[in-house]
Amino acid sequence: MNEFKNKIALITGGSKGIGFATAKKLSGHGVTVIITGRNIDDLKSSSKKISKEGSECFYYVCELGNINDIENLINKVNNKFGYIDILVNNAAISFLNDVVDVTIEEFEATMQVNLLAPILLTKAFVPKMIENGHGKIVNVSSRAGSKAELKHSTYSASKAGLDLFTKTSALELASKNIQVNGIAPTVILTGMAKKYWPPGPITDNKLSKIPTGRFGLPEEVADVIVFLCSNSSSYLNGVILPIDGGESA
Repeated sequence: MNEFKNKIALITGGSKGIGFATAKKLSGHGVTVIITGRNIDDLKSSSKKISKEGSECFYYVCELGNINDIENLINKVNNKFGYIDILVNNAAISFLNDVVDVTIEEFEATMQVNLLAPILLTKAFVPKMIENGHGKIVNVSSRAGSKAELKHSTYSASKAGLDLFTKTSALELASKNIQVNGIAPTVILTGMAKKYWPPGPITDNKLSKIPTGRFGLPEEVADVIVFLCSNSSSYLNGVILPIDGGESA
């Protein structure tokens, strides 16, 4: 029997990169997938590709930096589906700046999308998970959440906060048969990573620290997320799994 059959998953930032790869894999396992993003054309195109993998994919435009948008998303999902079984907090933004150049606007935007949005979505959907007796939450963090990187001060702070939110949520929800885990990828070859890690000495230095000798692929990260959404991970809770080619070894 397919353990994923009739399950519903919400994936933020699901039209590209890690979120898109995860949505395709979950759809292929029979999960009804809901993705969010900021660009309607990207969402339409990606949802069609995801649906071809198996189960139907739905999409909603949502600016996670806007609390009203988040509340509207929550209402739309609840009105249409009633609940979700799986929440993947994947969407993130980053501004690369030296500490002295960080602006309040950049800091607030980063914290809103990378930390507050996952908190609000978790808060909104957990009650039904408790009522249904099960749930899986995966928070996509970063290697930068535990290891300092140049020009990543606000991004690293947001991901460090997400890691502790993950662990605290796991402690509170474990007795309810809800697993809350995180992943901490190194550089993964997504559009955002290619923008922030262009060819050059800084990127070369980063690559030299990865024993595998290459950056990761979105599909490799998606495989781990699918595992964390499966029954095979039922005894994992509050874990931040590094996906970094051995960088943290």
